[in-house]
This record gives sequence, structure tokens and C-alpha cells, in this order.
Amino acid sequence: MVEHGRTRHAVGDGKAEAVNPSSDAARFVELTTGARGDLPGWLCSDPRRPLQGGVVLVHGLGEHSGRYRELAGVLAGAGFATLGYDQQGHGLAPGRRGAPRSYDSMLEDIDAARRTLGEHLEKLQRESGEEPQPALPQWLFGHSMGGNLAVNYALRWPHDLAGLILSSPMLMPAKPPSRSQVFAAWLTGRLLPFLPIRAPIDPSELTHDPAEVRAIVEDPLHHARFSLHLATQMLAQGRWSLDRAGELKLPVLVFHGELDSLTDPGASETLSLRAGEQASFHLLPGMYHETLHELEREKVFAILREWLEAQKNGRRLLSGR
Repeated sequence: MVEHGRTRHAVGDGKAEAVNPSSDAARFVELTTGARGDLPGWLCSDPRRPLQGGVVLVHGLGEHSGRYRELAGVLAGAGFATLGYDQQGHGLAPGRRGAPRSYDSMLEDIDAARRTLGEHLEKLQRESGEEPQPALPQWLFGHSMGGNLAVNYALRWPHDLAGLILSSPMLMPAKPPSRSQVFAAWLTGRLLPFLPIRAPIDPSELTHDPAEVRAIVEDPLHHARFSLHLATQMLAQGRWSLDRAGELKLPVLVFHGELDSLTDPGASETLSLRAGEQASFHLLPGMYHETLHELEREKVFAILREWLEAQKNGRRLLSGR
């Protein structure tokens, strides 16, 4: 047994356990996924609920998928199975901390995770006695760095995603650089890709919840390290996705804390505006970067549940700008 953040679970034993306080019947099954099949993860579902579809969850920089089990329990209670996994160099995954093989390899991992989710959705249908549908809808969720990856996956890879969910996406830092600075950073990252960077963040700038701040401090899997390549790719690919947001051809939900000191809420709104009527943007007053770990996170859960239900029922929700 290992400690994965605040949730104790067995890795790779295939056993399920009801551990999430958001849904007493939420069950977590450990799995591996990724392009190389070496990224540890889990699938959360609620056998009491009719299965509506699935969500692939892509976490942020320096953290791990274990921090999103509460969210997974909420989604399970609404009938959506969630697959979370630790990205390269994060959590329990192999590799130097914060130093993935490449940006493209992280997109390949997302694609592999979607295939893994599809296989498990079919299995869940068979176990429930339902006739497996050809393909239940899948949504892609990304927080911070994961949001950067998620939107770039949606723009670059052929897919049949039902929608995109971006939580405080790392499109631009809170103090956005100029285009020339972005290019210079990208070039430096090409020349010195694996130069390690350490940039500690005060956890009290991430959330107002003292329990969550304490959990971050005490979490042995949380780190503040990343390679120069990863940092510069986040900048360059964030700018690239903003320039091409009008090419998104799927429903998009974006929510961002108004007081985020790490990533730029204005960039999230810009992406939503450029994506057009299919996008819904929510600027969350008084919240920091980690809105899903804020004291008022139930409001965020409600926005997410309502949007997913609307997507299932073919409705479009207006932005909460």
C-alpha cells in the first residue's frame, strides 16, 4: 500500500474500494495507462447510477491525480465515470520530477488514457447488465498544465470528444510575456531542454481552504520542479492554442478563479470568446488558482454537473461572465 496524496490505495491490485466522501458508493479501481503503459491511475464510478459517459482527468504541474478523487466522486454520483492518471514525472509515475520525455509524448498519453477509458466503460456496461453501446461519450478535463495539454490535444489530434473542460488552464502566466519573450523562452528550451528549475509556490496562494493548504504541505508526492523544456512548451503551446481557439469544434467549459496569481484568467476568457457560442466561461469571484479545492468548491461542482447534464441533453448553457 502507498500514500497517494491524502487517499490510501493499493497500486496495481485491481481491487475496488469505496473511499470518496462525495459518493458513498463511488468505487475506485487501480489501473495503468499511457502510451508506454507505465502511468499509474484509477477509474472511479458509481454502480448505482446509470452510466452516462466518461471523463479523462489530466492534472496540473507538480501535483498528481490523487488530488482529484473528491471531484471523481462527485462525477460518479452524476453517472460519469472518471479516469485519472499521474503524468510523466509526477505522482507515482516514472521519470525525473517535472521532466516529461516531450510535450508531444504527454499528448500521446492523453490519447492512450482515452482508449483505456473506452475499454473500462464497455466493461462497466457489461457488469451492470446493460448492452454495451458502440461508444459512450467522453469528455476531457484538464487543470492548469493539464488544461494546456487538453486544449492542445483537442486542436491537434483527431478525436471524437464530446467536450472539453478547462480548470484554470495554464495558457498564459498571470503576468503574460510578450510574443518575443515567448519565442525566446521556446528557443532556450530547445537548446537546454532538461535544465532543472525549482519554483516553490506558497500553497496559501492556491486555495483559501486551510485543510487543503495543509494537505499540500504534507503531501510527499507534491513537488515544485520542472524542466526548462516543459516550462517553455507551456508558454509556447499556450500561445499557440489561444491563436487557434477559433478552430475548436466541440463544446468547451472554462472556469477560472478571479484571484488566480499563477495563470491568467484573461487568457481563459479570450480562448472562450474566440471559441464562440459553443464555449461557456465562468470567472469565479474571490477564488484562487485551485477552484476545485476552494472552500466554496461546491459551487464549481454544481457548474460542472449542470454543464455535463446539458451536454448529454443537447442544451447549451450561457457563460457566467
